[in-house]
Amino acid sequence: DEADRIVVKNRIPLKDPGTLLNNPQTDPTTFAQRPLTRMARSATAGESGTDVDGYRDFRGITVLGAWLWDDTLGFGLTTEVDKADAYALLPLTRWALWILTGTVITLGLISAVIIPLLQRKLRRRERHHRALIDNLPSTAYTMSPEADGRFYFISDQIEALTGYPVNSFLGQNPCTLKKLIHPNDIEDVQKNQHDAINSQHPYSYEYRIICKDGATKWVYEQGSAIYNNDKSVA
Repeated sequence: DEADRIVVKNRIPLKDPGTLLNNPQTDPTTFAQRPLTRMARSATAGESGTDVDGYRDFRGITVLGAWLWDDTLGFGLTTEVDKADAYALLPLTRWALWILTGTVITLGLISAVIIPLLQRKLRRRERHHRALIDNLPSTAYTMSPEADGRFYFISDQIEALTGYPVNSFLGQNPCTLKKLIHPNDIEDVQKNQHDAINSQHPYSYEYRIICKDGATKWVYEQGSAIYNNDKSVA
């Protein structure tokens, strides 16, 4: 019937034309004698496979393909793509791989050479800083600007001054500056600190502390706050 004739007319022989099918020199009378394409030859032999090197399809254009033959159903499935289209991004991919490889090598050099060098410099600077702090006749410290006044760092001289060891001021439930200051001096100390921070000026003042043994000592303190770029207290 008409439907069958339409299907027959649109069937495409999977022959290898040997050249581009639209080549004017192609002889259509010899097309029927041409061999099947790489894919068709393998699939009709009951084989499944892939070809990423390239072969000519029925148009004579080099393609990449993959195919599967099903003996039970008696037909095969195939997919093909023009080789030029498939490899169009290959140069860009190669450049991307070279860049990625160079980045990995650079990061490896940084990890293997530069970071250890920086770490050694940092440790040396820390040793110098520690030697300076340890040889000061007074106590040095850094602490939180918050109301609780927790210490970030405090030098060993604090024990000779207060009777409390360094670890009493760090870790869980630490002793804070507020706990050391005499109750009658707390308000003045906090006001002086607050005014110095707001004006971004160094401060200095005297106040009393209560030591571990209950004794009262007068101390003189001077220092300054550390600020971020936006002038907030670090």
